[in-house]
Amino acid sequence: MHCCWHDSAVTSVPGQTQLAGRRRALWVRGSAIASVALFALVVLWLALERILGSSRGLDLSDEGLYLLAADPPNLQAAWGFPFGWHTRPLFWLVGHDIATFRTLGAVVLVVCTGWLGWVAARTIIRGPLRSWRDTSLWFAAITPVVGGIGSLVYYASMLRTPSYNWLNIVGIAIASAATLTLVSRDLAARPGRPVPILLAAVSSFALFATFPAKPTTLPLMLVLSTGLLLMVVGWRTAARWAAWNVVLLPVWLVFAVLLRIWPTDFLQVFKLALQMPAPDPLQTSSYAVRASLLLPQDLLRGFADIKEKPALLLMVALVVLAIPVLKNRHWIAVRLIGFGLATLAALAIAGVPIRVLSPAGEAIGLAHAPLTTASIVMLIAALLMAARLTDSLEYRVDRRLRWAVIAFLALLAFVFSFGSGNGIHPQAAVASGFILLAAAFCLAAPHIGRDRLVLVTAVLLGTVLLAGAAVASGWRYPYRSAPLADQQVSTAVGTHGSELMLDQKLADTINGLREQGMVAGWQEGTPLVDVSYTWNPSIGYALGAKVPNFLQLTIFGYSAAHDITDFHLTEPYRDFPFHESWLLTTRNTLLDPGAQGAVTFTMDKISAVSGRAFPASYACVAAGDFVLWRPVDSPEQARQDCDG
Repeated sequence: MHCCWHDSAVTSVPGQTQLAGRRRALWVRGSAIASVALFALVVLWLALERILGSSRGLDLSDEGLYLLAADPPNLQAAWGFPFGWHTRPLFWLVGHDIATFRTLGAVVLVVCTGWLGWVAARTIIRGPLRSWRDTSLWFAAITPVVGGIGSLVYYASMLRTPSYNWLNIVGIAIASAATLTLVSRDLAARPGRPVPILLAAVSSFALFATFPAKPTTLPLMLVLSTGLLLMVVGWRTAARWAAWNVVLLPVWLVFAVLLRIWPTDFLQVFKLALQMPAPDPLQTSSYAVRASLLLPQDLLRGFADIKEKPALLLMVALVVLAIPVLKNRHWIAVRLIGFGLATLAALAIAGVPIRVLSPAGEAIGLAHAPLTTASIVMLIAALLMAARLTDSLEYRVDRRLRWAVIAFLALLAFVFSFGSGNGIHPQAAVASGFILLAAAFCLAAPHIGRDRLVLVTAVLLGTVLLAGAAVASGWRYPYRSAPLADQQVSTAVGTHGSELMLDQKLADTINGLREQGMVAGWQEGTPLVDVSYTWNPSIGYALGAKVPNFLQLTIFGYSAAHDITDFHLTEPYRDFPFHESWLLTTRNTLLDPGAQGAVTFTMDKISAVSGRAFPASYACVAAGDFVLWRPVDSPEQARQDCDG
């Protein structure tokens, strides 16, 4: 008995040593991976901070909305829906510093889209990655870079503050990557394999994150991902995937309420958001469906009106790339020529000053929705052809997989842009299309040869050039702002000590309003209603004002603007001290008669609610392009000494 016990103890020592060695090896490997990942994130952070100019510039309209929605106490500040519920934790995490908030948003977007590119490649390769000589390994390594760099096209207009569009596209990228991961795992597994709960949880969380930004994304993505699984891996896996995604949604909702990310009366908030008149008919579900169905007609109409040389060159590139596909020939040189022409056209569309195509260097596509969408669709189609989708019949099953994934990825652009005010919105088309470039080029074939690796490398180069052109165009022509190179004056913005580099005119405007307002009694938290044309909520944020949560109160320029004003001022669901509120207007001499009429309508409505006539019950305390008004109790205090 004693002997046997002694032998067992002796023989167990080598096993314990081997186990300890394996644990040590795993720990070393894990530490190395974590160190490399951390180093890569730091480099990515510093690069994006510099590339996007995170500390420069401020758009007075849209970015003000994004900041107000993410900054307490505006729990329900919303553009239709309260997307700020989910951007607020990120803003809090970075100490409410605007520049850091922008950089964090860019890092998250690039990482998510890089992951999507990697997963798409692995879905197509469906095999082990062996040595560095294996072209599949290089193929898989390039695709996340393409996906990550391609996402920078989203910042072509330099609206860098995380918003409802940002939240929507990040959620779509994560949910898509989770779905493709399940596809790749399930193809290699036995039939009827259970859905990994972790993947379903990731997908469900991503879809839940998009809900306050655009509620249509969740059901549309759920239908799309379930359809892909149904086509590729069968109805059982598809049904389980849909079930787990739906079942886990209440879990995230409970966490959001318990952590006070969502308010307890969230149902009332969504109810009122749904009751509010849509600013544009295209932002209703019925018109959004109609716009999607009529997209081919819109594209044809856009092509019929094309006069720009870059778009014409893009069509020529498509024809060149179609020739070897139709002929079922290899012709790598022809494909590269076609891809080169397509890239050249895309660079001109993005704003590169190419003398023959676009000497001015303006981003021609950003202002023309049909042309932009058509160009993106054309370019993606051209690149898919460059990836050589025609294979021999022996790969019939793989072809079905590739085309199923193609359909899945192509429809993501429409999920993103469904219900946007411009139909298939230019930004939606650009962001969705180019972020998914990596996945598109993964669809080359189940076996990645050297010629296809050359094409994917060319795609990487084209994506780098395109993203660089888009960012360069954004630096020169940012949305409603001066060129970023002119943003040189450090200016305090908001109540948290955040500072941005602004152009001299905007810096003088904000500092002038702040200084003159403080002389007249302005302090942080003073209620302010922005009635400036066309709507400039960034001023209120920069001054640290208390603003109405219903930020669409004074949204001018939409067909339903008056209906929105009536709705918000007749519904008593928001508590705001209109009687004590200051007003921000635009100097009358800067407005045309139509704009003056729109402002007068809104001012009359506000006067009826506040009980104060304008301008008789207000004193002008600061004037320039913007005019700041303080409420007073007697006509003698008003002293109208500036042009309102």
